[in-house]
Amino acid sequence: MKRILCALLLLFTIFTLPGCEGVYHGIEPKPPTTPQNPGNTSNPTDDPADPKNQEFTVQILFDEEIFTGTAGIEVQWANETSVQRATFGADHVARIKGLDGDYVVTLHGLPEKYVYDANAYVATNGRRELVIEIFEHIKTKGTGKDPYSAISITRPGGYTTEIKKAGGTIYYQFSPSRAGTYYVDTIADINANEINPSIDVYNGHIAYKQYSHTVDSGASEADYTRNARYVIEVDAKNVGGVYTFGVTATQKEGLYPITVTFLLRYAGSYKNEDYYRETIPQYANAAELAARGVFGDDDIEKGTLTYPERKISDKVYVLDGSIFAINPADGYYHLKDENGQPNGPILYAKIRRRHRFFADYTPPGSSVGFEVSFTGFGEHSVICVEDPGNAALQYLGDNNDENYRPFIFEYADYITNEEGVYPVTEDLKIFLQKFSVSQRYFSDGNGWAETTAEDEIGYRLYSSEADQWLFACCYYS
Repeated sequence: MKRILCALLLLFTIFTLPGCEGVYHGIEPKPPTTPQNPGNTSNPTDDPADPKNQEFTVQILFDEEIFTGTAGIEVQWANETSVQRATFGADHVARIKGLDGDYVVTLHGLPEKYVYDANAYVATNGRRELVIEIFEHIKTKGTGKDPYSAISITRPGGYTTEIKKAGGTIYYQFSPSRAGTYYVDTIADINANEINPSIDVYNGHIAYKQYSHTVDSGASEADYTRNARYVIEVDAKNVGGVYTFGVTATQKEGLYPITVTFLLRYAGSYKNEDYYRETIPQYANAAELAARGVFGDDDIEKGTLTYPERKISDKVYVLDGSIFAINPADGYYHLKDENGQPNGPILYAKIRRRHRFFADYTPPGSSVGFEVSFTGFGEHSVICVEDPGNAALQYLGDNNDENYRPFIFEYADYITNEEGVYPVTEDLKIFLQKFSVSQRYFSDGNGWAETTAEDEIGYRLYSSEADQWLFACCYYS
């Protein structure tokens, strides 16, 4: 249909948007060979089933209500053979009969303070009643030269920007006032087919912004022009945040400056169910955690770094939970001594440093490789990077309904030692077990840890179902 639209529009000439003053003229037709009057019925037959006896209608929607300022506005239906127009009646509906087939529908005489997507509307015999949505054409302030000086926009509307040179980008940040799904659609004319816009999306907040990805499709398109649609989903818990994006475009002949208009529109309600999963309490006894204080370098036992596994054959090891138990005196897991009592070295979990089975990760848009941006479970100094480990913290319950992020972040706040470790408590053991199961680290020889450990650590490593919580653990002997 997008290609058909382009072909249908070849009858017309586009009047482009001048500068950034918010003036929108839409699509103007070439005069037809034979003048046609508004409401021309094209000699319909007496048969009520004949398509030419069926009424085609248009209403205008503005700010989610039927638009009443229709005086002086005409609706145009056009295809390869005819161009016909109708005015709006007292009920703010434009009506016409005598049409049969597919027609590109546009508005003419729309006041300059409004804008709409002239690429978007096609009437057919099976879709005769259209509602065309128009938007306020909003003037903005600021240069938008970089993400941190982005032009602030707070409400749906039409926005026009000027790209002065190849590679130029103008940045915006949207601060929604209500939850919902929003579309940012560029509306470059697919008939002219000269401008190809795109949208660079950034993650972060007002003080930290990081490039995520580029959107270069999703809306109306032709051979060269491919309009972009950036979808913003705002949960009630995110109202007040900012969504930063950059608008850029290329011109077929390399001619600049060029103007790009985009629409920001509310597309419906939205609720992120993940935000409403059960949140695991941050700690069973927060006062006890606070009383223990931070674990710095001086609090970590000295000795040789040792992992909780035993050799079962040449280059084959298995995690062994039977050699550890809780010591009631401090509430930590310890290695059992020769009498089978948990009086040996403390067992630690790597929380703020990379453990053996987190793959290296470079955040999108980064030109510098981190050893790993999310080095353990609780490392959150790299803001707004959703790597696999971080995102997984929301999906650890039996029914993927538990959110462990606050839990592990609480532990992480008490870790200042270079190794990034914390003694394993019963709560930590439960967390580690759920994490390993959710990530399929061990799965009958096909889990992530089982298939990658040999390259990472030089030998195969397996685990029983009950002992896989040890994957992130170590002690100093």
